[in-house]
Amino acid sequence: MNAEHTNALTNGLHALCLFIYFVAALLASRRGDGRFTASVVGFFLLTFMLKMMGVFVHYEPEAGMVATVWVGIGIGIVLLHYLIMHTLRFPGAYQVEGVYFCVATALLCLLTEDFVFLAIQILGINLAAALWSRGLLRIGFLGVVISNVFWIVARKGTEAWIGKELPSELRYDNDLFHFMLIASTFMVYKAFARGDGVPQSGGRL
Repeated sequence: MNAEHTNALTNGLHALCLFIYFVAALLASRRGDGRFTASVVGFFLLTFMLKMMGVFVHYEPEAGMVATVWVGIGIGIVLLHYLIMHTLRFPGAYQVEGVYFCVATALLCLLTEDFVFLAIQILGINLAAALWSRGLLRIGFLGVVISNVFWIVARKGTEAWIGKELPSELRYDNDLFHFMLIASTFMVYKAFARGDGVPQSGGRL
């Protein structure tokens, strides 16, 4: 099985996990659990939707709608990172600067068709979230950071070694990346479920 199919499967597995987290967060929110605010539920919903879009572009890389879906992914990731900053109560100026950073890297990704710019965006916002947060929530965001550092080093290192772009059917590094994200997003979910690092009303974590 080539990497295009394994990437879709591992992406799908992560999507299933995110769907479970979203449903659990939604049910907790409806029960009145203050740890699962609208922005937290929205975070899991949007992450799940982005993952489903990722499954599509990996499984059908030659489909006519792929370019449009990538644009949607770029916009969705910017919105997702705004939700992270909003949920963690970043100061307003930091949120504005963060959105500018996200828009710039998303545009670079779409213009160059190089996912590394989205990886840099994900790394940057999640590193800021880790530094701003505490407890298990910090560990979860650091896990996302480590996952993206691994992907960048593995992909760019391999391409430097072979002297050309890694063919999509050989990109098994994506599978390891997806498994690392499964573990990281699980920790983020558990942090909210336990209230370990959940923002308190009125200020910083």
